[in-house]
Amino acid sequence: MRVPTATPDELVRDVRSRLAGKRFDTADHVIALDGTNPVGTISMENLLAFKDGQRVDQVMIPNPPMVTEDTDQEVAAHLMVAARAGLLIVVGSAGQFRGVITPESMLAVLLSRTS
Repeated sequence: MRVPTATPDELVRDVRSRLAGKRFDTADHVIALDGTNPVGTISMENLLAFKDGQRVDQVMIPNPPMVTEDTDQEVAAHLMVAARAGLLIVVGSAGQFRGVITPESMLAVLLSRTS
């Protein structure tokens, strides 16, 4: 899954510039990665509002809700609701970034289980 990413020390203006003209599977949030490990998120709305000279680590929401690749879908759904999260980050066994679960994809999975 293609999603926008940034490093914690990257400037907001550089992230915006780098993302312009690119296509993503979902682009509601930018995932801040320290190496391959997710450390925070920034909503696209906030990314556009922050000042150019600010660094990602100054504006990101740290410690985003995460699940592993083998987390049960119902458990993930409950976490998404409980955290009031706009997405869940999916990580591998060593904490490496694997992708995201959006509310739309979660809803599609849950609805498919009831039909």
